[in-house]
Amino acid sequence: MPTRICHIVNGDIWAGAEVQSYSLIQALWGQPDIAIQAILFNEGILATKLRDEGIKVDIVQEDQLNLCSMVHTVRTILKTEGIELVHVHGFKENFVGGIAAKLSRVKGIIRTHHGRGMVGVRGRNGYVERINATILTDKLIAVSSELRDFLVHEGFKGSKISVVQNGIDPDSVRPNNGIEEVRKQFGIPRDKMVIGTIGRVEPVKGPTYFLRGAKMIAGTRNDVFFAMVGDGSLLEEMRGYAKKLAIDSITLFPGFSRTPIDWLQGFDVFGLTSLHEGIPMVLLEAMALGKPIIASSVGGIPDVIKDGYSGLLVTPEDPFAFAASVCKLLDDEHLRKYLGDNARKEVFEKFSLNQTIIQTKEVYSKFE
Repeated sequence: MPTRICHIVNGDIWAGAEVQSYSLIQALWGQPDIAIQAILFNEGILATKLRDEGIKVDIVQEDQLNLCSMVHTVRTILKTEGIELVHVHGFKENFVGGIAAKLSRVKGIIRTHHGRGMVGVRGRNGYVERINATILTDKLIAVSSELRDFLVHEGFKGSKISVVQNGIDPDSVRPNNGIEEVRKQFGIPRDKMVIGTIGRVEPVKGPTYFLRGAKMIAGTRNDVFFAMVGDGSLLEEMRGYAKKLAIDSITLFPGFSRTPIDWLQGFDVFGLTSLHEGIPMVLLEAMALGKPIIASSVGGIPDVIKDGYSGLLVTPEDPFAFAASVCKLLDDEHLRKYLGDNARKEVFEKFSLNQTIIQTKEVYSKFE
């Protein structure tokens, strides 16, 4: 009989953790020894995409239920469905799902840390994360070795943590259109070099450093155009900041996009100015498209990008370094191709979704 596993994800937005969770759940869905379903705390894109694959999804709507009601509802689902393993993908998912799973007497609770989350913060949330790690999870998955080291430094038991890096399915990285069609669709001038980024417009992504770097680049060149694709709490502020920097006429802020691969296809250079990351899926997608990449040397990014071989790494919070690296790439077509070709080769050789599935199933097997 296949092992019955339930993934619990917030599902309120379509961002890194949701994209990673979807890729994992979708791939596990095809495994003959596993029966997969999901509980989400919100309706949204993730719920729609999972249902489109034929995967059973239950919604425990977080804005309509209090904590006790959420725990009770999740517990009822786990008991009714005969769930054996629960795999949670976040802070609240861990707390609610962990309590429900303990009450349901499942064989094991696994938590994937897609980033630092609330670990190490002061106050109630940091205390809850301690409870999550010590009482409400049996095994932890960190998406990078740096993240594992961080968790251990924060007092988490190293023996409970496995490193399972995010992987990508080549078939999932297929633009709908070619570069010229993409540029025409999004109103990007054909004679401009496009430097773009994709992700939630939140403080941890360092959007101000991207725009400050863009200002420096635009001050020395008239052949550039910028795009910051994504939604988030800082979107309107960044639109105003670009106007303040006098680069609003050459910077696009389209907000959330359902076709991020098309945007990536339209970029000449992909930039990531994050202050911290696990292993962002958009980075793997940019590599799969053979895009030259400039990224902050933070979190799990150095596990993926070899500086000078498959991309350029820069110190975080340093718009000068970001701008200098962009200009270096724009001036050297050979280097752009060299980095892009190597990035594509690296991602398919070392960060395949198949490898992620194998390593995740190894964690599951510890509960047999």
